[in-house]
Amino acid sequence: MFKRRYEPTTSGVLTLLITVVVGVGAVLSENNLVFGVLGIALGGIIASGALSGLMMMRCTVARAAPDFGVAGQPVRVRYTVRNRSTLVDAYAIKIDETVRTARGERARIRAAIAHVPRRSEVSVSTTLTLERRGEARFTGVRISSTFPFGLARKSIEVPAHASMSVHPHAITLQRDAALAVSERGRDSEHEGAVNGPEGEFFGLRDYVDGDSPRSIAWKPSARTGRMVVRELARAEAGRLRVVLRLANAPDEREADRAATLAAAFVRAAGARGRVVGLELPDSGRRLPPVASSAGRHRAMLDALAIAERTDGPVRTMPPDHDTHADEVVVHAGAIDPSSGSARARHVSSHDLERLVAGQLPGGLA
Repeated sequence: MFKRRYEPTTSGVLTLLITVVVGVGAVLSENNLVFGVLGIALGGIIASGALSGLMMMRCTVARAAPDFGVAGQPVRVRYTVRNRSTLVDAYAIKIDETVRTARGERARIRAAIAHVPRRSEVSVSTTLTLERRGEARFTGVRISSTFPFGLARKSIEVPAHASMSVHPHAITLQRDAALAVSERGRDSEHEGAVNGPEGEFFGLRDYVDGDSPRSIAWKPSARTGRMVVRELARAEAGRLRVVLRLANAPDEREADRAATLAAAFVRAAGARGRVVGLELPDSGRRLPPVASSAGRHRAMLDALAIAERTDGPVRTMPPDHDTHADEVVVHAGAIDPSSGSARARHVSSHDLERLVAGQLPGGLA
């Protein structure tokens, strides 16, 4: 439900006080000129309130924001103001909204539109930057205007609940660190033949849009009466399991650094074509391995965005039956070698400066 309100501005309060003084002077002096000035002042106040109220009465606003963003990077938020009035245009519209996160961060979004013609709509885009991972919550948008004389502010608050996942900071790993989790296992004993773009003959499948004409098997297509293509075999990319341990993290800063490091391993391995899975033992979550083409590991980054540090005994999870996958365990703080499998590689949030290529974002340094 919309909330509408009038708020006097500083100029409006001063104008009202001056009008009262002029009114007292007009009554005491009984001077027609002073009465004329009083009438002009009262007319301006009434016209300002009536015009701004009529102008804003039929205005609404809608927001369009992305489903996710990355900590420290701006995302674009779009607002559309619609003027449903058939009588007056809307002028000098200001847009204001506060975004909050579960971690206590607040960010204020401001935008402005000079003119919205009647029976039309106008859009404006602005940017929002959140410095910490987590879930950002939008609760409502406020539009206001002080047109025409700036004496009063007419505002409308439109409830518009939405949320956005803020993924951990995007950092680039040193080449040695990236290769350690991106290419181990490519020549291991568990490589096998799966469908792919190159290699020996693997099988036939139906033609789909985008397939190269060179891959069409013309003779089998003629026999079956439908278009089929040849599918070739390739070596299976190595699999990687990323494990994030936040139990007994010394503080939220180290938890954020560990989540950022885990996200960097997921992104680096995915960019090199590895099948990546994520395990969060502290919350009992295990996300199954997916290929780099499957939504760019969006679900894993969403999980890393809201992973929380915990206090108390370290939880254990049932063992993963994928015994051939490589494993990297990221610890928030001190390393616990008992976590993960015997072949796991352990890294700590304390190693972030050593592993990252370039300078750390300000929120992690």
